[in-house]
Amino acid sequence: MGTIPGSEIEHTGMCIRGEIGIANAIMSGAVHVVPQFEVFGLPFLFRDSRRFHQVVEGPIGDEFSVKFEKSGLKVLCYYNVGERSLLLAKRPVIEPKDLKGLKIRSMPVPMIVDMFATLGGTAIGMPPGEMIPALQQRVIDGVEVGLAAAYGSKIHEACKYVSLIRYMITPCALFMNLKLWNSLNPKEQKIFQEVAKESSHYMTTLAEEFNVYKSFGDAGLKVNEANREAFVKALTPLYDKYAPIFGRELIDRIRATGK
Repeated sequence: MGTIPGSEIEHTGMCIRGEIGIANAIMSGAVHVVPQFEVFGLPFLFRDSRRFHQVVEGPIGDEFSVKFEKSGLKVLCYYNVGERSLLLAKRPVIEPKDLKGLKIRSMPVPMIVDMFATLGGTAIGMPPGEMIPALQQRVIDGVEVGLAAAYGSKIHEACKYVSLIRYMITPCALFMNLKLWNSLNPKEQKIFQEVAKESSHYMTTLAEEFNVYKSFGDAGLKVNEANREAFVKALTPLYDKYAPIFGRELIDRIRATGK
């Protein structure tokens, strides 16, 4: 066993072709297979982790799993890999207007790029390995990330501020090559599904237990809460813009789940 070089997009393609048996992909990788998966990137779509799991483990998650199967991928589970916020080198962000003029490295997903443009910033695509030198050289002013993952990769060491916006719960799909899945007997399939679901909820627990203030504070960064209500209001127009793309009914079903 070992790490396979390449991006999540490349790994997903390899899994479809059967070159590897299992792969995972956050939104930037998954949307290349099922473009509608981008709906989960709508800002403030989920109120909390409980509702996230209700959606991805219910009928809506099943519908997406069917879409992935048509491309040769069996979804074992959907992970919550943490709420996304900002790590910044230039200045903290409290209000939407504070993003004006900032260059933020983001996932290469059209809606995320659009989100920062709506707030007056500029989203820049960049491989993960280039983020730290880009921050140090002020090529970018910050990064939008899942904070627990960012802490593990030491990106914060090139930053001064953590601004907690929590605009998205990061979805990540765990895939198995469909032909490999179909080669398993029912007992083996059940084991994979049960273990995957257990690991999904464990991942959520880890994300929720990550202490942002202690972890980043101890590292010398200043942590601030952003004005969530102001960001919700500023980004509401994205729902009207993307409703024709994803379907208003799907968006409403997601938001109604767990009410």
